[in-house]
Amino acid sequence: MRQVLAVVVGYVVMFAIVFATFTSAYFAMGTDRAFRPGTYDISVLWIVVSVVLSLIAAAVGGFVCAKLSKGGRLVCLRGRDRRSIGGHEQQGRSHASSEVPVISAGF
Repeated sequence: MRQVLAVVVGYVVMFAIVFATFTSAYFAMGTDRAFRPGTYDISVLWIVVSVVLSLIAAAVGGFVCAKLSKGGRLVCLRGRDRRSIGGHEQQGRSHASSEVPVISAGF
C-alpha cells in the first residue's frame, strides 16, 4: 500500500510542479514569445522551456516516489511505464494536430 501511495504522491507532485512552472513561464514569456507572431502555433522557445520544465518535474516526482516507497524497483517500473506509453504513441501511428501540438508547430 505504501508503494501505491508513493506513486500517487509522485504524480501529484509532478502535476503541481508542471502547473506552477508552466503558468509562471507563460506569464514570464508572454503571448508574443510563447506563440509565433500572428498564429496560435507555439514557438520554439516555448518547446525548449516546456521540455526543460517537464524533465525537472519528472525528476522531482521520481525522487519523491523513491523516497516515499523506500526502494528503487518501483521507480524503475514507473519509468518503464512512462517510456512504454510514450513509445506506443509514436510507433507507426500518425497524430492529428489537436493531439500533439508540438508536431503542429512545424518541426
